[in-house]
Amino acid sequence: MRKGIKMYVGGALLSAVGFVLMLFQIPLIPEANFLLYDPGDVAVLLAGILYGPWIGFLSVVIKNILYFIFKGAGGPIGILMNTIATGSFVVVPSIILRYRKNLLVPALLGGVAAKTLIMIPANLIFTPIYTGLPVAEVWRLVKIAVTPFNIAQGTINMLLFLLIYGVLEKYLRRIAG
Repeated sequence: MRKGIKMYVGGALLSAVGFVLMLFQIPLIPEANFLLYDPGDVAVLLAGILYGPWIGFLSVVIKNILYFIFKGAGGPIGILMNTIATGSFVVVPSIILRYRKNLLVPALLGGVAAKTLIMIPANLIFTPIYTGLPVAEVWRLVKIAVTPFNIAQGTINMLLFLLIYGVLEKYLRRIAG
C-alpha cells in the first residue's frame, strides 16, 4: 500500500477509535459538569505522532464529526471547541516531533500547554454564545474550572499516551511505515 494512502487509512482508523473512546465520559470538576473527560484524544494524538500534524488534525475533525452525527451532544459550538482544544493538543507535539524526535515528553507537555492556553480566549469568545452567560461569569469559570480541567485532561491523556506508546512503539512504527 502506498505510504500516503496508508497514512490516511491509519488516521481514519484512529479517528474511529477516538470516537468510540469519546463515548466514555467522566466529569472531573463538579462546578462545571459540562466539562467531561474522555480518552478519545489519545487515539488522535497517536495519529498525529505517527503520521504527522496534518493527519493528526484531520483525525480530530473526523472524530468530532462522527461524535456530532451519532451523539449530537454539545452542538456545533461544543464540537468546534473540542476541535480547537484537541487540535492544539495534537498538532503542537506532532510538529515538534517531526523535527526533534527525541523530545517526546517536552513535546507532549507543549501540547497540554497549547491546549490550555488557546482554550482561555476560545472560551471567552464561544461560551457566552453557547450558554448565554455574561463574559464576567465565563471568565470566573475559566479561572476556577476550565483551565484546571484542561490541564488535568491534557495530563491524563498525555500519561495514557505515554503508557500505550511506550509499550507499543516498535509495533506502531512498523505498521505506520
